[in-house]
Amino acid sequence: MVNFDKKYFPISLTKDKPIIRYGLYNPLEIPFEAIEFINQNTKRVFRKNNIKRFNYAGNPNVVIGIRNADYQKVYLGLDDPQKFIDSVTNQIGYR
Repeated sequence: MVNFDKKYFPISLTKDKPIIRYGLYNPLEIPFEAIEFINQNTKRVFRKNNIKRFNYAGNPNVVIGIRNADYQKVYLGLDDPQKFIDSVTNQIGYR
């Protein structure tokens, strides 16, 4: 298991999925086979029913597209977004 990011917003990357923790909410687990894409984000993200945002302040800098879920995209605000993106893409085998 590889851990990423802030002590208050830890993300773990296991062999099967990233596990995203955000405050007191239940961890979000995204199986690698459910990830459609992962990219850097530079735009402001507004609230919508099909979007989850995990970001304390400013614009989230990572977007993950999800297949077959209640939401289509997950946005994250990370300290080192490229390191996380590279690790996930290496795990799922595409860029």
